[in-house]
Amino acid sequence: MKRSVILLVLMLMANLLYSQEWCIKLPFDDCDAFFFHCDASADYNYSLGSVTEVHDNKSKPLILCVNNEGEYKYRILDFDTVVVTINAALGLGDGNLFVNAYCNEPESESLKNKLWLAIINPNLEILHQNLIDVDDDYMSFGPEADLVMNEKAEIILATQITKDNYLINPIYDYVFYKFDNQCNMIKNVILENTSYNLNINDLTIIPESECYAIFGKGMYPSGTPTVFYLDDNLNYMYSTLIDDPNNYPNYISPEFMDVHWLDNDSYLMSAMTPYTHGYNEWYPLLLKMDKEMNIIDSVRFERVDTTDYVSQYRSLIYHNSNTIYVSTFWQHIKMHNMYPNTSSVFLLDEDLNVLGKVFFDYDKYIALTSIQHTADDGCIVVGTYNENNRMCAIMWKLSREDFLDGTNIKEEMISVNTKISPNPVSDNLNIYIDKINDIKVCIDIFDVKGRIVLENDTFMSNNEMSIDVSSLKSGMYLCRIKTEEKYVFTDTFIKE
Repeated sequence: MKRSVILLVLMLMANLLYSQEWCIKLPFDDCDAFFFHCDASADYNYSLGSVTEVHDNKSKPLILCVNNEGEYKYRILDFDTVVVTINAALGLGDGNLFVNAYCNEPESESLKNKLWLAIINPNLEILHQNLIDVDDDYMSFGPEADLVMNEKAEIILATQITKDNYLINPIYDYVFYKFDNQCNMIKNVILENTSYNLNINDLTIIPESECYAIFGKGMYPSGTPTVFYLDDNLNYMYSTLIDDPNNYPNYISPEFMDVHWLDNDSYLMSAMTPYTHGYNEWYPLLLKMDKEMNIIDSVRFERVDTTDYVSQYRSLIYHNSNTIYVSTFWQHIKMHNMYPNTSSVFLLDEDLNVLGKVFFDYDKYIALTSIQHTADDGCIVVGTYNENNRMCAIMWKLSREDFLDGTNIKEEMISVNTKISPNPVSDNLNIYIDKINDIKVCIDIFDVKGRIVLENDTFMSNNEMSIDVSSLKSGMYLCRIKTEEKYVFTDTFIKE
């Protein structure tokens, strides 16, 4: 059963998020800052990424720890002998964090021939660490990895390895490790990949079993999304396609999957719709599925733009049966991702009922890179944005009540088509949006550097309006239309 979501929009405008508990921004002079990996541990939340110096493009690991009150510390790790890039992190439940990174000697930048493991406390002190060499038959580790802890407090790591000397379209195999709580390796197992593709989206433990499930792409010749299973000794058992490609056009080909097992036979998975239609028909989904890949239930998150597609990265957090968070952000395909976009976080229950939504209408492009739960049932949303041609890290703390506050919530269902013409255009640009009529709209025109070059408030009548663009220089532009109801539509055009 598929259902469309009623938009429950709690407007959080511009830089002021009215009901947020706190917001942290990390701009650095002459450096780009990113957070890619996050996890919670007891009363602390960790975000991990990198800072990259603009003048020489050198990166260093960045780790931030914050408590529920927004008090935080961050640390930039600097190693004299190796270059370290963090690619997975796992909260251990006691306030500490297990970190995995691939690394290399400075003179060998292309080959990542070592793994760095560490346990870090809330003061960002390294309690334990270890350095693991790549297996003798292989040349390098790959960039993707994930971690999970089993009931015996063993830490399981899944990552990539390759025999290729040059990391240009390498063929990866899998390697799995077990570590104790002091970073000592218990065992490792290599699994030869039977697909040309290998992605590790989510490593999970199946409840009430001693088995692991890995969601991503691999172990199937066509390179389509799969889930495959390992026993407690990390030995391969079998793999299953997430959906049959013969089901086209209803084929589910999810990207950037996040999974939470409800019991030993069913799970929730956040995913994007397949690449079987145009970008304007891609939707984020939350699926309830069984181990045989049958869809038990699903919810499709409606979108108000019709030009671009919606992304989800590490977007699903299951806190309890009444508190599930899913984050999305809209991504411009036709033009550089410097343009303002919109992002959303949904609150759902285990029956896939949407209880509320926080809607970010920001004046910059923001990519939501992860979401994590907090000890008080809230969530922390982590992303990156552009400020003066520097990428900055940002995070917000939202309480569960922010999603349930009826003030400023709008209930509306909308599915529209847009058209701009002529394209290319020399003087007047005509804009058509069906189902949007007799309302005031704000039009912003952006150049290829993301700067607003033309603004106009006008009235849409009979689903149409026109704007004079004759003063613009020749080139490509993005047109953003915002209605009084805060719906946003975007499209691109070429000025002759």
